Amino acid sequence: MNLETENEELRGECARLRDALARCEESLDYYSTLFVHSPSARLTIDADGVVIEANHSLAELLDTTPADLAGKTFEDRIHHLDLGRYRIHRQPHSARGTRLCSDFRLLRPDGSSVPVMMESVRTDLGGRVDCVVAALHDITARRLTEKALQDERDFNLAILATSGALIIVLDDSGRILRFNQACERASGYEAGEVIGRRLWEFLPPSGQVERVRGVFDALTATRLPSHYENYWVTKNGELRLISWVNSVLQSEDRQILAVIGSGLDITERRRLEAEILTIAEHEKRRIGTDLHDDLGQQLTAMSLMCENLRDDLDGHAPLKKRAAALGQCLRNAIAHTRNLSHGLMARNLEDESLPEALEALAASTTSATSVPCVFHCAKDTVVPDIQIATHLYHIAQEAIANALKHGAPSRIELQLVRRDDTVQLVIRDDGKGLLPPPYTGRGLATMEYRANLMGGSLDISSRDGSGVTIDCLVYLKQ
Repeated sequence: MNLETENEELRGECARLRDALARCEESLDYYSTLFVHSPSARLTIDADGVVIEANHSLAELLDTTPADLAGKTFEDRIHHLDLGRYRIHRQPHSARGTRLCSDFRLLRPDGSSVPVMMESVRTDLGGRVDCVVAALHDITARRLTEKALQDERDFNLAILATSGALIIVLDDSGRILRFNQACERASGYEAGEVIGRRLWEFLPPSGQVERVRGVFDALTATRLPSHYENYWVTKNGELRLISWVNSVLQSEDRQILAVIGSGLDITERRRLEAEILTIAEHEKRRIGTDLHDDLGQQLTAMSLMCENLRDDLDGHAPLKKRAAALGQCLRNAIAHTRNLSHGLMARNLEDESLPEALEALAASTTSATSVPCVFHCAKDTVVPDIQIATHLYHIAQEAIANALKHGAPSRIELQLVRRDDTVQLVIRDDGKGLLPPPYTGRGLATMEYRANLMGGSLDISSRDGSGVTIDCLVYLKQ
């Protein structure tokens, strides 16, 4: 190869190198422009943590200039409490190309700080790791949102902790997630003792476990708010009656996030209501006795005096007729007084058992109305709680009266069943039945009120033309 040919090849190679250099300079200018004018804060630092280059966005974020940042240690711009989170980006053992991310506070010249999220990678230049390239994002808005959420969470937790209402939060399987201070006071258990346990494993009495599970299953199936009452057995064995309002918290795709129960301890209220009702029953019995023994006797005496007066008026026909009419009015008044007194003088279940009283009620109903009323009960059935026995008797009385007044039945049945610590009273008739729910009426409301006073449940079922079934289940507080 001659010298001219070699020169020609060298000139060609130089031309290619110049073109490559021009393209490199063009690319360098392009990427330099992107770096300097990027809307995101950009930074490069060397292995010693000294700033090689910082762009305008980072300078604006720190209220300074790129020149003021270049050549200085970047740690000087980090809040002293956050240095550990910054230094992970300068770990000498970090693999090249590994993306690191952390958040910390940058300091401005005036002493204020700005929270940022820093993402970085280590680069390999000339076969050695000597440069960290980083992007920093202002997360002030995120921090404000997080603080607002935290404040709201703290506020809600404060309400949860200090609320006088019992608030219990369950997952979709019935496990306890939250148990506020009111729950702790009512149950005697601390939150740490119950978190993660299923509600029905220890809080309801054994006789109400299935009912509580049934309420929970219905709530999670329908997702509709519900209200019910049940007892809690406290840590020391005491029974507390709780009135609950329950709801389900759902996600956008209708997944159950939590089941929330808000309750009130109504033990004392129910006790006072029961005392008031007992006083009212005693007062009714006293008024009935007064009507029977006092007013009834006086009316009877007046009736006898009227009979004597009628006999003395044999020669005065018009006056004798008036005396006879007056006597009839008095006899009617005596009969009405007797009926009133018998209605007010309820049976005293302190003197007889509930089965005996219900059997007598069935017999008197059959005798007075000619509608067969039968009573079924095991011979050894005992209801030791006088108040519960009295309420059950009055529920049976009210149910029979309602059936006779509205249902025109041809048969009425009463059934009393005792199972361990529960007692169940069922009243059935084959009359006209009730209109579709919701059921209304003073009699039904009275029966439900008495069931609630006992902490029991009252179920009313009816089909048109198929009669009515009233089922009352009560837990015996032994």
